[in-house]
Order: sequence, then structure tokens, then C-alpha cells
Amino acid sequence: MMQYIIDFWNQFGWLANLLQIISALFAVFLFFKYVIIRAFKRHEIKKFKSVTSYIKNKLGHNDDVLQEIIKNSNVAIIDDDLDDFPIDYLKKIGIDPDTYESVSLSEINKFLKYDVLLLDITGVVEEDMQNGGLEFMRRLKAKESSPAVIAVSSKTFDPTKTEFFRLADDTMDKPISETECEESIINILRETKSPCTAAEKIDSLLYASEISHDDQEKFRNILIRHLEGDVSDLKFNKKISKYFWQIDRSDLMRNVEIILHTMEVIDAK
Repeated sequence: MMQYIIDFWNQFGWLANLLQIISALFAVFLFFKYVIIRAFKRHEIKKFKSVTSYIKNKLGHNDDVLQEIIKNSNVAIIDDDLDDFPIDYLKKIGIDPDTYESVSLSEINKFLKYDVLLLDITGVVEEDMQNGGLEFMRRLKAKESSPAVIAVSSKTFDPTKTEFFRLADDTMDKPISETECEESIINILRETKSPCTAAEKIDSLLYASEISHDDQEKFRNILIRHLEGDVSDLKFNKKISKYFWQIDRSDLMRNVEIILHTMEVIDAK
């Protein structure tokens, strides 16, 4: 069978040789194109003196990126009096919250999908209508990837509720104005979901570390190549593992994930 294929191919003579030459040249062209593109990308990456400058160049103005984050955010309101919230206004500005008048402690995992929760302490948790919001908050914050929580209250200061407000990422008192509600949600999204904020935090981690200037540049370059998709998760972790004693790994990776997630969302548009 093999001899038949060889004889069949050889009968084309000069044409077969020409095709072989063209195929070889095309393969060489693709190889050099790949090498040149990689070299160019590495040169371009080196011009960025911070992760923040790379992100701004890649994604554009922070406000534009934030608008995309707002449109793709998951927000929920848990309160027995939903009329206290400017829900129609939030919808107009691109925030379309899910609403719950009551919840059960057994439903905690259901709320891990949200980016921001607005939570009251009384009248909302079936197991404890008086102070159930506190236990709900405790269990939620014990989860590895818990949403940000805005603690909402219509009551005057009560020292027994101190832990509820301490655990929260922000607080709001009723009555809640449109502006206050908007600003609180957007500030949290900017802090927890913005790739620009995440990049600034990564730069701060590097600058505050004892990593040398040259190693900071190497670290930054490998990180940007990872964000570009040129370096796998495994290779990235291996490359930067020697710096983990000098930098907060969990903080670093949390912010890297924020950037990657937002870039995926924007690329999908």
C-alpha cells in the first residue's frame, strides 16, 4: 500500500517537487511569523511600567470599563419592605436587582452568585425574624467567595446590632435616596470588580514588597503575558512561586482573577 502511494505521488514528477517546496516554504513562513509576533508582543509588553498602565491601554478609560461592569453585575435586595428602595431608578441606570422579601438560612449558597447584596437585619430571615440578618451575614461571609454586602437599617443605633454592621462592606440608613443607593453600589463594584482597581492593588503589592526593581519588571512582564493568554496558569504560578514569600499570594491571585474575568466579559461583547 505504501509503495502504491509513493509510486502515485512520483508520477507527478516536477509538480510533486514544486508542491513539496511550496509546503516547506509555507511552514518556514508560519514559523518565522510566529517568532516575530511573539518577539513584537514581548517588546510591547516591556514598555508598560505598571500593570495599571497595561490595563488602561488594553481596556480603555476606567469609567467605560466600569459601565460594562455595572451592566453585567448581579445585585440583590433582601428586605421585607422593598418600597424603601429606589428600584425603578436603579433599573434606569443599568442595575437590575433581584428582590427578596424573605430568605432562609438554608439558601445561603444561592446568593453566592451575586456581586452585591443589600440586606436588612430584621424581618427577612425565616428562622429568626428579629435578628436573622446577622446570622445570614455571618454564614455568607464565612464562604470563600462571598458577595459584598450593604447593611441596611431603619432603626436607631442599637449596640446589639454592632456585629451586623461591622461585617458589612458598607451601610445605609433608611430612607434611602437614589443617589446614595447608586453611589454605594457603584463604589463597591469599583472596589471589588474593576480591573483598574485590581491592577492598582497589584502594583501596590509589588511596590510595597522587597522584590528588587529588576525582578519586579520580570514579575510584571510574566503577569501581563499571562493576562494576554501567552502563559498558562500552571507556568504562571511556577514562574512567580519564588516571590510568594515576599508578596501576599491570595491577594495577588484574587486581583488577577478580577482582571481576567472582566477581560473575558468585554471580549465576549
